[in-house]
Amino acid sequence: MQAYEAIVKWYAVLHLVLTFLQWRLYEAWAQGQSLRSLADVIRQQRIEHAQDTLISACREAIQMGSIEPVLQRFIARSAPV
Repeated sequence: MQAYEAIVKWYAVLHLVLTFLQWRLYEAWAQGQSLRSLADVIRQQRIEHAQDTLISACREAIQMGSIEPVLQRFIARSAPV
């Protein structure tokens, strides 16, 4: 029974993800962006996430006055940089 429930949950999550991607694609078309496929939406989402992460890391480094702890937080390395 647990396997069945896991499969049902997996399909529910998959449906939500596809719905989100299709909504983002529709919104992009409505705004005149040149996204043509769900792969383009995923690529755009990754770019936006990378930009947000970089901005957060830079702000944190400025606030702390040191880059090393920020690198440890954002780039989990075992050896110091």
